[in-house]
Amino acid sequence: MLSEAWFFKQEKPINQSEIPAYTCGDISPLPINKDEYQALLPDPYFSVGSESFSWWDQGSNVSQNFELSYRLGIPTIGGNMSRTSYSQARILNELTNDPIKVPDLIQLLKKKDSRPLLVVESKKDDIHEPRAKLTHWTKDAPIVFENADYRLRKLALSSFDTIVAKELATLAATSMAAPIATLKLKKTKGQEGWGYENVINVDSSFTGQRVVGYWIDASNPDIVCAITQIWLYDGNYNVVHHIGEGNRFNYTQYGDGTKMYISTPIDMKPGVVKMVVRVSIGNQKESDVLDIGELSIR
Repeated sequence: MLSEAWFFKQEKPINQSEIPAYTCGDISPLPINKDEYQALLPDPYFSVGSESFSWWDQGSNVSQNFELSYRLGIPTIGGNMSRTSYSQARILNELTNDPIKVPDLIQLLKKKDSRPLLVVESKKDDIHEPRAKLTHWTKDAPIVFENADYRLRKLALSSFDTIVAKELATLAATSMAAPIATLKLKKTKGQEGWGYENVINVDSSFTGQRVVGYWIDASNPDIVCAITQIWLYDGNYNVVHHIGEGNRFNYTQYGDGTKMYISTPIDMKPGVVKMVVRVSIGNQKESDVLDIGELSIR
């Protein structure tokens, strides 16, 4: 201990220096009554720190939200951490789901604080990931302030119920079209190892923009990070299109327990005669079990 103290004394003192990227360039007051709101809600959404559910920084909207949070003295729902627990990440990221259920996070907020959220709708140029947008919740919220960089909207918690009711009524009136095909995936050891897959013959009626969807019990982060792959083949067995993407970007609904609905858009090219679908987790073993529901193509 004495030797450590001696070495420490010989070290050159480390002085903290200001990092411009993490300071507020503008600290002037905004014409917003901060006491009227309980939290900021970033749009597009960001949630950094989970290896399962996460949406990254787009166009520096993370810094934009933190700066506004500092200026207004209001916390932000968006998080930027080194680690976020699975359960917390799951509940936080339900906001990006289709508006057919009021997110559990909003239900929790209602019990603690009835004040509205202040939406920070970024106008940054580098907004490139539409799946992180919260437009389905925020587009009709009244604008309370706007400048060249962002719009601030007042989003009442009760509006979530209104939006869900309207969406469900629309779905009931239009009656979702029956799938053009269904498929049950089977555990198989293919060229890429173990996974769940199957093949379906297709014809010209499949051509166009389609969505491949299924329910999966995402009981742990590995399953959230499972990959859905789709191959389209022509009559000469040539691959004309392939898509492979993590389910962590294509979940659109939460179901009972830890179930999630995965929706993968696919462009069904003309001349395609066969489609192969495969779902697998990293380094999947024969003993690994994935609870996957019937797959539908719409």
